[in-house]
Amino acid sequence: MRIAITEQTYAEERLVLGTGIPGVTYTYCPGKWHMRFKARNDRYYEFYKSAFQRVDGYHVFNMVMLTGKPWCANFETMMPRGRHTLDVHHHASFDIRPDSYTRFMLKAMARDNCKRLMALSECNLRLQHLLYDQYPDLAHKLKAKTCVAPVPQPLIAAEPRQKLNDRLRFCFVGRDFGRKGVPELVRALCRLRQKRRDFELVLVTQTANTYNYAFKHFQDSDDDIKAVLATIEAQKDWITLHPELPFAEVRELLLACDVGLLPTWAESYGYSTLEMEAAAMPCVTTNVRALPETNPTGWRVELPLNYAGEVALACKEQKEAVRASMESQLFDIFDALLDDRASVLSKGEEAWNFIRQEHSPERYSQFVADVYSQF
Repeated sequence: MRIAITEQTYAEERLVLGTGIPGVTYTYCPGKWHMRFKARNDRYYEFYKSAFQRVDGYHVFNMVMLTGKPWCANFETMMPRGRHTLDVHHHASFDIRPDSYTRFMLKAMARDNCKRLMALSECNLRLQHLLYDQYPDLAHKLKAKTCVAPVPQPLIAAEPRQKLNDRLRFCFVGRDFGRKGVPELVRALCRLRQKRRDFELVLVTQTANTYNYAFKHFQDSDDDIKAVLATIEAQKDWITLHPELPFAEVRELLLACDVGLLPTWAESYGYSTLEMEAAAMPCVTTNVRALPETNPTGWRVELPLNYAGEVALACKEQKEAVRASMESQLFDIFDALLDDRASVLSKGEEAWNFIRQEHSPERYSQFVADVYSQF
């Protein structure tokens, strides 16, 4: 069986190309093979008839296929991704109303040749159902083929770890320095450093990526960012900063650290938590979007959220109040777990077992194979 993909992003690598299903080969259909439809800032694909003959079906991410061939899709947040639906999760409530273009795409999703629509999380599924409910004539059929397919994650550690570093080693891996909470993390740990010195921090992040879409018009100033970077530079005795590392080295880093970090302001899913847990590390995250699902065994910073699990800020003062709360909670969590190192080991074992049981690559591959069997 030959399955086509339309992009080669991290999501396709993880959710499609990595399935390893016997008898299935994947074909990348590059731009010259398809026509791009651009309407209302949306992008959808219809393959040329010559390309139709090359594949048995399509497995895509976040896209609606306008084709007679069988297809399935994984998605984050919501499908279809269009002007009316793309950012509704940032609103105070689900306030969109039916429109002809979304109906057209939902009808394509409801057709029998669309075999499965696979949400990354229960959070995504709830949002998708809110959209379906706006179209009662299509909702039943769409809900029947929409499900959660837990993201596959191979184990990185062969078994739960039995001991910790003498100085507990915290680890953050994520390109988006600003959005993923590195400034708040650094400030909380610097404050804790005044009290105790039995820890260190490893950061793998790109400090130029300071934009935070959760802040909207209330972005941090250049002076704010420079102050955080100066702090990191001045604390090299316990903070290690890597702008980027090959994944093989990231794996080794995860195995060498004790506690994973993702204190993010905004996140559609949170793949890095799965990787840290697969290395038998418990995680400290916020509670946004799917993170309560991907980090059920660790510690969570509780932020005020809207109906979709997003931080919704109305003014700069609110941003600073939420930031103060985040830093205070991080300080308390770090201080408590440093006093209870046994809990770090036990939560690490729970995290490792969670990945083994709930994010099995073998189980995911079998699920996708069953979908392909309907093509």
